[in-house]
Amino acid sequence: MTKAVSQSLVLVRCLLAVVLAIASLAGYAEEAADEYAEVDYLALAARLISDGNYDRAYTTLLRLDPEQGDVDKARYFTLKGLISLRREQPEEAMQALQLGLDDYARQGRQKLSRQAAETLKQDSERAHLYMAQAAMGAKRYQRAV
Repeated sequence: MTKAVSQSLVLVRCLLAVVLAIASLAGYAEEAADEYAEVDYLALAARLISDGNYDRAYTTLLRLDPEQGDVDKARYFTLKGLISLRREQPEEAMQALQLGLDDYARQGRQKLSRQAAETLKQDSERAHLYMAQAAMGAKRYQRAV
């Protein structure tokens, strides 16, 4: 083989390596985008609340539209109410929590498995407790009872 042909083969191999590297990076970027698209913003907001990051949790909830069919409205409004409660905004907390309690009641009228019914009951009881705390903060003592 001549020197020119040998150099051409080396160049072709290098170009092929670059093309394969770019293709694998494109696939990685697509996987990363899919992973980002599957973020559970309700779970993230709940975690941020438990860590005391109320502003970040609120910003996280803003990414969701509670009217979309795939958003758990009861949990969304309960978390929103809890954020307001922790920010010492009892009136806003009561409004959000009432929306959450209304959705828990709606879910309770549906036929649920035993485990789902128990989980719903616990979540609803927790939301009622938050509502009582918010009512106390708003000095609406009758609502707290």
